[in-house]
Amino acid sequence: MRGIMIGAICMVLVLAVGLLVVLGLGLTGVISWSGFGGFATPDLVNRQVFTASGLDAISAAYSSESITLRPAEGDEVVLEEYISSTDQRHQASFSQSGGRLDITHGERPAFIGIFGFRAKIILYVPASWDGDLTLKSSSGGVHAEHDISLRSLDAAATSGSVRFAGVKAAGDVTMRSSSGGVSADWIEAGGDADLQATSGSVRMGEVQAAAIKAHSSSGGVSFDAAGAATIDASATSGSVKLGRVEGAFNLESSSGGVQVDGGSGHGYARAGSGSVKLALGTLTGDLEMRSTSGGCRLEIPRNSAFNIEASTTSGSVKLPEGGSVSYSQKGNQASGSYGQSPAHKVQMQASSGSVRLEWD
Repeated sequence: MRGIMIGAICMVLVLAVGLLVVLGLGLTGVISWSGFGGFATPDLVNRQVFTASGLDAISAAYSSESITLRPAEGDEVVLEEYISSTDQRHQASFSQSGGRLDITHGERPAFIGIFGFRAKIILYVPASWDGDLTLKSSSGGVHAEHDISLRSLDAAATSGSVRFAGVKAAGDVTMRSSSGGVSADWIEAGGDADLQATSGSVRMGEVQAAAIKAHSSSGGVSFDAAGAATIDASATSGSVKLGRVEGAFNLESSSGGVQVDGGSGHGYARAGSGSVKLALGTLTGDLEMRSTSGGCRLEIPRNSAFNIEASTTSGSVKLPEGGSVSYSQKGNQASGSYGQSPAHKVQMQASSGSVRLEWD
């Protein structure tokens, strides 16, 4: 009984000390009562306005909060910080030099989770502004729900998603997340599009760029359409799916399938554990398809001209009529040609699965 009483007294003392600490933090402005407890939206505590004309580059870097990009009215760049603290040390610092504006988050409490520190960041940029934009958050997302047009975009989140509506850029578009997904409704880039997710999926609408590189270490990679001189899409643990492709491609999944549903192109497609299924309206060069654990299926127009080599270790090979093709005795290998004066070569290889060539 005595031990229970001592334990109860200790618990009451701990709670009392905790309440005193919270009260002290509130009175000194480390936390604001409007933002403490629950999930109430923090107050707007800092609003900064900059003239957009003359700015060639804008960079905003934050640690534990998401960044939301919105269109601004007129020729002003506006930063709004909603923070559950009235301490000015928690507000952002700024530096402006040579046409560049750098925004850096302020200090953060050592025990954010305990004392309920929260912040929401909104950056307003004029729709007509066409400079270089860099947005980075260490523990939060980077989002824009409206279409944007600028010179280049570099958006990165360490622990959070990167999500944009439409992006038009004269130069490069880079979107990265270490722990979260990466997505956009559409991208039109005069330079390269670099789309990376370490732990999350890469999900894109239509992407047009000089070169496209997309990768997910733990998640799938998908495009409604991808057009570029070179398209490099890979997934370590997940599928790679392209609704339509235009260009030379290198598609690879270590654990998942690879699929293309239309378009024109040539290149390499490999699945370590899954099937490779390609449908191409036009074959523009050599094509190689490989599956370690799954089948290979290619669908192309009947009037295509190409040489072919197809084989499987465990399964069957089936090629359409209309060409000059010979099979091995076991029927698991075939080679030959289709069409007049074939200039391209198609290689299809499966270790454990069937190989199929079909006419569109």
